[in-house]
Amino acid sequence: MCLKGSSAIVLFYTALAFASCRTLPVSTDNAKILSSTGQSPYCGCLLFVDDARSTRDLAIADSFKSNILLRSWYRWGEPRPEAVYDARRDLVSSLRDSHTLLGGGVSLSVLNQRDLSRDDFDKSWLSVRMDGAPFVKGDLSFGTLSSPGFRAFVVSRLAEQAKLGVKELHLGESNGEIHFDDWTLGLAGENGFIQWIRNKYPDKSGDWWHRYLGSLGDALYSNASISRNDFKNLTGTDLNHFQLEWGKEGSWHGVNADGKPAFIADLYRYNLDALISEARTALMRDGLSTVTIDVFGFGDWMVGLANQPDAYQAAVPDERRGINWSTDESYSLDGARDRIKSVMLNEVRTFKHVVYVIDHPKPFQALTNLSDQRQEEIMSFFAKLSFEVGANFMIQSYSDVPDKLGSDTSTALHKICEHAQRQSLCPNGSPQSVDLGI
Repeated sequence: MCLKGSSAIVLFYTALAFASCRTLPVSTDNAKILSSTGQSPYCGCLLFVDDARSTRDLAIADSFKSNILLRSWYRWGEPRPEAVYDARRDLVSSLRDSHTLLGGGVSLSVLNQRDLSRDDFDKSWLSVRMDGAPFVKGDLSFGTLSSPGFRAFVVSRLAEQAKLGVKELHLGESNGEIHFDDWTLGLAGENGFIQWIRNKYPDKSGDWWHRYLGSLGDALYSNASISRNDFKNLTGTDLNHFQLEWGKEGSWHGVNADGKPAFIADLYRYNLDALISEARTALMRDGLSTVTIDVFGFGDWMVGLANQPDAYQAAVPDERRGINWSTDESYSLDGARDRIKSVMLNEVRTFKHVVYVIDHPKPFQALTNLSDQRQEEIMSFFAKLSFEVGANFMIQSYSDVPDKLGSDTSTALHKICEHAQRQSLCPNGSPQSVDLGI
């Protein structure tokens, strides 16, 4: 029995309301990978070499002797010949020979021309505006995770990487550029806005539905056929009510203009839940059950995932919180230490298996313009705090701008790597002892 009215809104935070209103994916727990035995790819020295593909990238990895290169084969625009999966086979083998694993992953939203030209790509998977025109940002098109077909397409790409030897799969843009496709609206499938709002208000009268959403409300109440035009024609108060129920387009936290959780929070949760479940099922079917899956960032809606990822990768507190270490060389990290540590502790308590990183490309690019001494100070500060709160810290090598890696910073990063390896540090929420010798 679905809860109604304001009670259902409260349960956005616990994921129970929507779970009771529609079928959620079956949980496929990968907890054995998350033990603190040092077997998880998120333990030890973690290195990010952006789009590793060259002998120079291999040399960087070899100099660190890292456990794994995370996010180092990331399916995005894929303009290079090496982006064809088979062309990375030698890279995977070379890393394995040097006892380093390779992490891969995908954007769960961004499409490239290779995708769009594939015979098996269905244009109905495109994220669209309310008028049905494809949603485009810059020169990029996007797919919608609300479509089961697009999720299967993404899972196939993940499986291709895993079959070539990738041991960790990173899911970026986990809320995606989801707008008003047929599945999201509920015109197709059974998990869209139409089904959600009917379940939210099961006992409202026909008069209430009409006053709340006009002719769309009439159709919702009478179970009449609903088309895209019923949404496009919303105006005035009816449109305002729809927007409050739907939420702000693109809101990472899935909230509406009043800051309250809305339909898209549940939509994000359901889509990511389904994607993780479907990916693990496919990996298990191919004998790849030890390949791990992680996501980026912390959304409130992630707390209620039935299928938790094996780890969360997240940006250390930065300018988005008014912590301006990347743009202000005089900013005192030590002065803000208690505040920064409190933020990180709350995140690790909530999500537990956390890997912190200086977000790429921003504020990472700003960091490369700072002095060597300041870079070293920032890297060491956040590595130590990450270890203290029971997370791990991912080292970046500046693979795209190697000349900006100063000698002090290079020395510090190698010591951070050695410490993580020596202690077999795992992101399990348990505080770690820290003596980097820096």
